[in-house]
Amino acid sequence: MHAHLDHDNCLETVILKGATADVRQFADALIAERGVRHGHLNLVALEAEYHHAHDAQGSDHVHYHPTR
Repeated sequence: MHAHLDHDNCLETVILKGATADVRQFADALIAERGVRHGHLNLVALEAEYHHAHDAQGSDHVHYHPTR
């Protein structure tokens, strides 16, 4: 998500899903970019809730929810 805060500043938000090490590596590289003034990584642990399909023709898939 990209939002202009004023003429010179904007806010960027990126939502990623993947291995924690890969997400951390991406965040570290992004925060190190020239022009980035503030950077912070928030991680949310997820767990697979259940496998199912929505109808007879639907493909089997998993829904993930935050760890309780």
